[in-house]
Amino acid sequence: KSCVEAAAKGMRDVAMPACLPSGEMCVPLPVGDSACAESLRDLKRTLEGGCLFVIGRGRCSGVRDPAKVPGDVSDKACELVFDELVQIIGFEMQAQAMGLKTDATASGACWHPSCVKPARHDGPCIDSLLQRLPLPEGCTDPMEPELLEGLVRRVAASISVIPGMEAVMKNALSPALWQPSFIICVGNGQVRVLTLAFVGDPVSGDRPSSKSTPFVLRLVTPDLVPAPADSQSPGPTHYCIHNALVGAETIAMQLADIAEELFTASATGDWTPITKGEVNVPPASSIFSFPKPQIFIRPPETKEPPQPQFGPACMSGSPTRRQSRLAQPRSPSPGPAPDQALLTPSVKPAVSVLADGFSVKA
Repeated sequence: KSCVEAAAKGMRDVAMPACLPSGEMCVPLPVGDSACAESLRDLKRTLEGGCLFVIGRGRCSGVRDPAKVPGDVSDKACELVFDELVQIIGFEMQAQAMGLKTDATASGACWHPSCVKPARHDGPCIDSLLQRLPLPEGCTDPMEPELLEGLVRRVAASISVIPGMEAVMKNALSPALWQPSFIICVGNGQVRVLTLAFVGDPVSGDRPSSKSTPFVLRLVTPDLVPAPADSQSPGPTHYCIHNALVGAETIAMQLADIAEELFTASATGDWTPITKGEVNVPPASSIFSFPKPQIFIRPPETKEPPQPQFGPACMSGSPTRRQSRLAQPRSPSPGPAPDQALLTPSVKPAVSVLADGFSVKA
């Protein structure tokens, strides 16, 4: 029997162990100028919502919107966001190639030990006499600008709610993603994008930005560094659904809970522990439902969104925390009327952006 069938039976018979849905799928890259431009607009909206993070060298940090103009998805604003991501990813990859620790660049210094420019600067590294610096001995050349931009375009295309929606609908789950967030993981010469979102039922919370469930979707892209041979798909994307950490009703808290696992996966290149399935669906919860599909990206608050900094010293991945991922009954939020038309898993939703620029509905 499939995982879905086993999980459904497990909810009817609490003595029967069940496995939560997991699997893989191919996610095509955008083709054409229009599709690429739309992926950059999605990236801009994600940064506005404070939903993008970068993991590298045992640290997780939030990425801020450099444009700082909510709702501005003009070509200029999107290119500014894209350039910022090029600098962040390029700097992190080069710092790792140099073998630098996080404290070596924490002050905002360049990865080159003799460079007088700040981190992620434009142009070549220079010394105090404004002379161009050669690479330190044994250091690999930085990625060519054209290759780096191609990589970041693949990263930007992966910062999308569509693959997550396809994953939940493929498994006949409630077609909604709550608090979707994206983590760019740089390590071991690889760059991957992890999507985290609350899925399933029951749903608790009074606003889209605070709604949560007892289950979290994990969706991990393949390594995006190599350019795909067919220019369509970089390889299979793996996904799985896990029990959420009880009491952690934000994705940022769920991210903090698994940060040590992400640091290890990023450093070793082994993502199997992150994408493996999980058993024992809590009988008090149900992940199978068919309401109207919805995806909500957290809107900005009146103040700067929190930018958590996670490091090994403040993370804990102990078995005790893992055992606490047991769901408790929650107060479900009002949902759509039960007589609405059901969506079959074979239907791929068309995603449209509302006027506020942050809520996305399928």
